[in-house]
Amino acid sequence: RVPLFKTRYLHWLSFLYDNVGYLHWGANYWVGSPDGDPWKDAAGSYIGGDMFIIWPGPETVYASIRLSAMRDGLRDYDLLKMVAQISEGDAKAFCRQIVWNSAEFESDIEVFRNIRKEILEYLSR
Repeated sequence: RVPLFKTRYLHWLSFLYDNVGYLHWGANYWVGSPDGDPWKDAAGSYIGGDMFIIWPGPETVYASIRLSAMRDGLRDYDLLKMVAQISEGDAKAFCRQIVWNSAEFESDIEVFRNIRKEILEYLSR
């Protein structure tokens, strides 16, 4: 299992390390599932759902929970960039309260929500 925190926090890491983008290799690699049908087995030979972040449907695709977490992380990245326009140091300080490196991060949702609220309050001044 890959916690949704990791998907969301990827973009916090991008900010912390001054990365300008992230490439998710498997938006729709459904052929990695048995019979090419992710609805039968989302894992295939990878971590469950790692091969795709959208699900196939009749005449459409459906967003996964991981795609929603990724979108939320991108919104957080935008907020951090807005803080950085005011103070790069403050933006990095906010970021370091949530992610410490690529393997260690805040897993308490209340702490995360409080830091995010502090960011929004900072921007509303």
